[in-house]
Formats: sequence, C-alpha cells, structure tokens
Amino acid sequence: MEDLEVALYDYGYIEPDSSSVRACYAADGSVQVDLWSETFYPDGVSIYTKAQGFTWRDFVVLLTDLDEGGDVDADAFRSIAVTGVTGIQALALKCAWVEGGGELALWLASQSDKSLAVFGEQICALAKNPREEVLVEFISIQESLSLPIDLIEAATELGVALTAPDSLARIIEASDEQLDEKIERNRLDSAAKLAPFIHEIASIASQFDDRRISGGGILAPSKRQTMYQWLEDYCQAHSALPTGKHEVSLPFLGNSRRSLGVVDFDEIRQLL
Repeated sequence: MEDLEVALYDYGYIEPDSSSVRACYAADGSVQVDLWSETFYPDGVSIYTKAQGFTWRDFVVLLTDLDEGGDVDADAFRSIAVTGVTGIQALALKCAWVEGGGELALWLASQSDKSLAVFGEQICALAKNPREEVLVEFISIQESLSLPIDLIEAATELGVALTAPDSLARIIEASDEQLDEKIERNRLDSAAKLAPFIHEIASIASQFDDRRISGGGILAPSKRQTMYQWLEDYCQAHSALPTGKHEVSLPFLGNSRRSLGVVDFDEIRQLL
C-alpha cells in the first residue's frame, strides 16, 4: 500500500520551515506514522503505530488529534502537498492538518465510499478553504435536523435525487428549507405554550424597574426585561407560572449572569 503524507515545503515568511506527517506502511500491512520538521524534528519522531487496517480515514482522525507540530495555520491550506491519495481524500487530509479544519475533515471521513464517489467532485469544487462556510453551516444543520451524516442517506431523507449535477447544492437548499420550517414550527409551538400566561407574565414583569444600565459600552437589559424573559422560559419549561420563591437569573455575556435575586411570586401576585 502506498504511504500517506501531508507536507509543507519552505512555508512561512519570517522563518520558513519544511514539515510533514507521514504514514509508512510495512510489507506486513502495519503502519508507523512519523512527524518531521526541518527545524524542530530534523531526525523525525514516531507518533503512532498500528498493526493492521490503517486507512486514510484513520489518518484524518490522527491529524485532527495531533497537538505539538500537528496543526498548521489555515493560510497554509493551499500549500499543503498530499501523497498517497487524491481528490476528496486528499482534501480531507489537508483539512485535518490545518487549524480549524477538523470539523470538515471528520465529516468527510465519515462519508461512505459511495457518497464520496457521488459528491466528491462537487465538494472539492466548493471547499476552497478548510472552514468553507457553506459546508460547515450544512454540517450544523444536519445536526439540528438529526439528518444522517452520510450524504446519500441525507439526500434520501430530504427527497433529493442524486442524478443532478448540482445534487449537493440541492441537498443544502432542501436542508435550509427544512430548518426554516422547523424554526417556524418551534415559534408557533412556543407562542401557543405562552398564550395562556402572556398577560400575567406582563403584569408580574411590570412590577420591576424598566431602566437599563450602561457600563463599559454595554447596555444591560432592565430588571423588567430580565423578569419577562425568565418568566417566558419558566412557562415554556413547566407549562405553568411560578409560585413561591425562586432565584431569578439569566446568562449574560459569556459566563456572567444577570440576576434579580430571590423573588417571592406569591407576594408579587398580592400586589397585582
């Protein structure tokens, strides 16, 4: 079996370096993967061995998991030389080696041989960089809709014929439409769930200050807005308004939270 390799030669502007990751096959089918860098590993270093069955898909996984010397910057994508495979398989290896390309690489490696044969040329024509927005967004939509990861299976579920030369574009378009339909269904379901409580939510929230505080260039939601959103979330989750005492807080700006402290909803109702 032919060795697999991803390599960069004289890459870089300030201190150019040449480097490679190479999977070398022995006569018995075993493989040893070596990392080499002209600057850092001039003698090479073995980073992985496997007795049998190492494929380009295994190489993709290995490249995405490498730490030191593993990934290269995304700008190097077009300069990477691949040996041992071509086409869609070479694309997957290049994506796997560059920083930020792992998601697309693993998705490609998860496709069946038949899907790669059907869609390989279309994917290669579309993927001009390892973080190709259209494909990365489609992968996210696949997860949101619980579509099969394999493109042929996804096409079947979406009702897209495989015979068209733009079948990949049609799959992406169909998934976009299905996601829009799902979002609209969720919106209508949410509105229906909140309908019995919407007036009392507004009445309770009106008991809180509606002034917004600005700090550090950020305009924070008012206490009223915080309470309104918290009540909507509570009713969505419990199909009922809260009673008794609850800690009212919501996520705000990353790991921080905006909090109203402990609120006694029975006490507030007596004021309405």
